[in-house]
Amino acid sequence: MKKFLSFWVSISFLKQLVILGVVLVILIQGVSWGLKSYTQYGDTYVVPDLSALSFEEASEALTNVQLIAVANDTLSYNPEIIPYGVIKQLPIAGKNVKSGRKVYLSLNDAEFARRALPNAIQMTRRNAISQLRSLGFTVSDSVEYIDAIGLDMVYGIKVGDSTIDIGSQISIKDTLLLVLGNGKDSIQ
Repeated sequence: MKKFLSFWVSISFLKQLVILGVVLVILIQGVSWGLKSYTQYGDTYVVPDLSALSFEEASEALTNVQLIAVANDTLSYNPEIIPYGVIKQLPIAGKNVKSGRKVYLSLNDAEFARRALPNAIQMTRRNAISQLRSLGFTVSDSVEYIDAIGLDMVYGIKVGDSTIDIGSQISIKDTLLLVLGNGKDSIQ
């Protein structure tokens, strides 16, 4: 037991303990310095404000500060912003990021969304309006009546003066006019 205790308090053990401590401190400092160098600690760039720029202009502005532009998404059309102009960006403007960081851009669409006209023929006016509006279409409050037996039954849909076929691609900014029956039988 004495030998065991004498080893722990011996000069050679204490020397080895001090050497181990010095080696650990040097190793930790070396790894810390290496990580700072490898990760470019402290080298940051400010993300510029890209709102309302075209994708090409935004990409060029990001390249100038060593960042990468990535078109992430095309959002619905906003007529106040140029087609394919930047609406949102991530990370946001003013953030500090490292060189080579990707900046994700959400772009304005080139035109209003187009959707296929659903089959609303032989529906009641109320059901047709509900279905069309739920799909994002604008339905006129005024209607056109024709002689047909179904009162307020949809017999056609117009945009302007043109009758639109079911399944046709229509811009959601176009106003739809419903052609309804007036309840009078046209065969008399």
